[in-house]
Amino acid sequence: MNLKKNERIDYIFNQSLPIIQSKDVFSFSLDAIILAYYTKISPQSKVVVDLGSGNGAVATFLLRKTKAKIIEIELQKQLVDMARRTRELNHAQKQITILNIDLKDSLKYMAHDSVDVLCCNPPYFKILPHSIRNPNSAFAIARHEVRTNLLQILKTTNLLLKSGGRAYFVHRPERLTEILAGFSQYNLGINRLKFIHSFRNTNAKMVFIEAIKGKSSDGIKIEPPLYIYKKKGIYTSELSDIING
Repeated sequence: MNLKKNERIDYIFNQSLPIIQSKDVFSFSLDAIILAYYTKISPQSKVVVDLGSGNGAVATFLLRKTKAKIIEIELQKQLVDMARRTRELNHAQKQITILNIDLKDSLKYMAHDSVDVLCCNPPYFKILPHSIRNPNSAFAIARHEVRTNLLQILKTTNLLLKSGGRAYFVHRPERLTEILAGFSQYNLGINRLKFIHSFRNTNAKMVFIEAIKGKSSDGIKIEPPLYIYKKKGIYTSELSDIING
């Protein structure tokens, strides 16, 4: 595999899955690993979608979990190019399809109510008058709601998922009120929440969300929290197990 300028190959899950990364664009982080790890895919699932798939990290992680067809939807051409070559490195050309499109155009390429499971690690930060955005457009699009926003993502999720289909997201706890309202607006009943903390004595930095299309949000399960570090620079045993697959 020929790498381009500033690219490298990283390995995940005990060196078993190669992925192409570049310092010029946003690389995957613990968010993607946690999202893929806690996503549940039944053996009956036929189609899985990763919205805003970036360089293909979540889809690559999911190769260990399912034989279903995986569709990556990503706007940025450079990330799509990297994802396609990562797909080749993992010999997954028959399982993974990559669409270089704006997610709001998904229904031009996919059937309504056709997806069993949908994952999304969306841009976390709203564009506000005082917002400071990364001057690198690739980083800005990945982290800030420059080209899409939470409600557009949830609308697309609703249109793609089958009734009873499951959606999995990671997001920021400080937007939880907005998240709860948005999921309800688009008929995505939140089934479980899991808060992720850097340390035991710190506020949550991330929330993992499972929702079911058409389900009432009554009876949300709040799972035990996940702690990333037991002390500075040393992961907890639970997080180490997740990283190692």
